[in-house]
Amino acid sequence: HRDIKPDNIVLDQNMHIKLIDFGLAAPIEGHDGSGMLHTSCGTLKYMAPEQHLLRPYAGEKVDVFALGVTLFMMYT
Repeated sequence: HRDIKPDNIVLDQNMHIKLIDFGLAAPIEGHDGSGMLHTSCGTLKYMAPEQHLLRPYAGEKVDVFALGVTLFMMYT
C-alpha cells in the first residue's frame, strides 16, 4: 500500500476495517523482482526511517511501521 494513515482507513456498514487509496501501491516482489522498493513515497509523518533515508525497503514492512504510527496516533 505504502500510504497507510488514518485518512486511508475507513469502516464499512458492518464495522469492518477497509483500506482505500491504492494509488501508491506496488507489487510485493518489487518492480525488479528483488522484493525491495526504491521509491520514497507516502505521507511523511507515517513513513518508515528507511524511506526517509532513501534506502531500499520491503513494502510490507513499511506498511507495518505506518500502521504502528497510526495506532499510536489513535491511542494518544
